[in-house]
Parts: sequence; structure tokens; C-alpha cells
Amino acid sequence: MTLCYRVLTPQDQPEWRELRLLGLKHHPESFLTTYDEQLVRPAEVERALLAQGKSWGAFLDGALVAMMAISQETAAAAAHRASVMAVFVSPAVQGRGIGRAFVEHIKGAAKARRIWQLELLVAEINHDAQRFYRRAGFREVGRLPNAALQNGVAYTDIMMVCDLRAWGA
Repeated sequence: MTLCYRVLTPQDQPEWRELRLLGLKHHPESFLTTYDEQLVRPAEVERALLAQGKSWGAFLDGALVAMMAISQETAAAAAHRASVMAVFVSPAVQGRGIGRAFVEHIKGAAKARRIWQLELLVAEINHDAQRFYRRAGFREVGRLPNAALQNGVAYTDIMMVCDLRAWGA
């Protein structure tokens, strides 16, 4: 079993799209993009997104099994912060520690970029993800009511942060 992590490129678009659609199907409440929206999004738009260098992938034996995006703030006063978004681990590998190892890798990559605060939003109804993030060192700092509206249902998001100054060396 070989596990590696890297920034995704436009060439990863077919695998990224397949995993993204799987995530949208399994957890529609956890993403702002709907499955139907993603399904009709042109491949060139997806490749342009991946060309930004913000999307990371975890590869198990060469296959993309997990993804997340990291978007660092650009204003000087906020450049120590980054948002973690579009996180999904394939159900086929969940429970094997891949997601946990991936987050630890991302923490190291963030620290190397002088980022010391990671921030994310997680759906209030996604208890598994909340537990996962808490174990990874994130803590709740607030709630965003009506963060997403899907099929007439309003979902609240929980805002969580991880202070990387307290993590690792």
C-alpha cells in the first residue's frame, strides 16, 4: 500500500471529477455545488480550477482516493489563514486512517507556507465529519445558520478552526 499526496493538476481532472461526483452524491448537504450542477460543468472549467494549485489529492497505489482544497487569504493581515474546502474521502477507504494522514500532511504543507490557522465549515448534520475534524485538532468557534439551502431545506454550518502553532514542531 503506497500512499502519497500532491497538488492536483489539470491532468487529474477525470479522476477528480469522478471522486467529486461521488462526494456530492453521498453528502449533498456538505457541499454548496449540487450533483446536477457538477454533472453539467464543462471539463475545461474543472481543469482551470485545478490549475489554480489549491486542490490536493491523496493517492493510494496511484488512485485518487481523497481530496481537499486549501485557499490561503491574500491580504497581508490575513495571510496566516487558509480555508479548507471540498473535503472528501472515498467510502471505499474510509476508516483506514487515510483521511487523518491526509489532514496531517496538509497541516505540514500549510505551515511550510507560513499558514498557522486553518478554517472550515462543516454541516451541522454531518456528525461524522465533525468528530473527524475535532480529532484532527479543529475546534468549533461559531455557527452559520442557513449556510446552504438544498431542496428547500436550510442547513446550518459549524465554523471550526485549527491553530497550527499548537501543532507539531
